[in-house]
Amino acid sequence: MKNQEVAAFLYEMADLLEILNVAWKPNAYRKAARTIESLSDPIEDIYEKGSKKALMELSGIGENIANKIEEYLTTGKVKELRELEKKIPAGVDELMHVQGLGPKKAWRLYHELKIRNVKELEKAAKEHRISKLEGFG
Repeated sequence: MKNQEVAAFLYEMADLLEILNVAWKPNAYRKAARTIESLSDPIEDIYEKGSKKALMELSGIGENIANKIEEYLTTGKVKELRELEKKIPAGVDELMHVQGLGPKKAWRLYHELKIRNVKELEKAAKEHRISKLEGFG
């Protein structure tokens, strides 16, 4: 079942858009991901039975997100996701996956303290540099 795969790429899109300070799209992608996760039927079956129109009938999925899901189901990848990944430094992605750090905090650590990986994060924490940032204390 590809539901978890589709939800995962939608969450990743949301995180990357949030880092880039895109206003409302991250929430839309997260809502769509939750919808996909909650489906009892495989997303690929829904798509095969009713194409993109069937995807758009699901809660929180408009044409733009339906296009991304369709692209993933037919090609196994999403071009816009790869383009967004190129805009984000590699270290930020690693930091985003640390428990307790979301996309925005990971970006701030990278941008303000030049932290590029978990090892540098641990060092900065031991040196109490992180606690000096607003919102981290």
